Amino acid sequence: MSYNPWLNTFFDEEGISRSDHLGVYREKVEPNPLDANLNLNNVYIIATNYTYSASELTTFCLRPYMNVVHVGDSTGGKYTASWTIHAYNTFPDKNGYNRVMTVYDESGLSEEEKFSLKNWAMQPIVAKYTDKNGIDFVDQGCLIPDYPVASQENNPSAWVAIGDSTDYLLAKAISLITGQTIMRSLPLSTRSMPSIKMKDAGLSSPKEERIRQSVNLDHIPFTPADLRKLRETKN
Repeated sequence: MSYNPWLNTFFDEEGISRSDHLGVYREKVEPNPLDANLNLNNVYIIATNYTYSASELTTFCLRPYMNVVHVGDSTGGKYTASWTIHAYNTFPDKNGYNRVMTVYDESGLSEEEKFSLKNWAMQPIVAKYTDKNGIDFVDQGCLIPDYPVASQENNPSAWVAIGDSTDYLLAKAISLITGQTIMRSLPLSTRSMPSIKMKDAGLSSPKEERIRQSVNLDHIPFTPADLRKLRETKN
């Protein structure tokens, strides 16, 4: 992790490692992540312009260790890290590990002061991450695919069930791995699509509700006409 010059100097002078913050685990509390190592030489990762943050970190930071093949589109570009800061509450987890940094010592605040501050917090961007060789992709701004695939995310007729090998992105990845072409299934417009009854809980805007319905695992009740309405819908 690379912070601002002041923090970098402070951590280095205090002997605080900046290279293991995203790889540490608590012994006897959490499983050793190395035990989950699959010993792969190649990994195929599907990523699009909706891919951000930890997904980009995983894709980018695996590259020094193995051959990473990126299929899809350029990613969204979030190569930074943040801290959560609350006035006084550390929000410890069930194991007592503090998840939030604080500004004040809670014991020194009155109940009135705590009440006025309890709903306020900050999430400042404080660092950028690099791979094990200190390389980042800040100047590039995103991760560029090795095998670009034109997006079909706004084309309902191209949608299939999650995990369907004929999905346009998954099919490309499988073809690269096996050397065999995966045939696309019939578009949804030619399928028999039974109606799916959903009860509106009133917790989402019309636009969000439409998007939520579009991620049904199969027989997505979404047509090109619905997509046009979605684009016209405002929160």
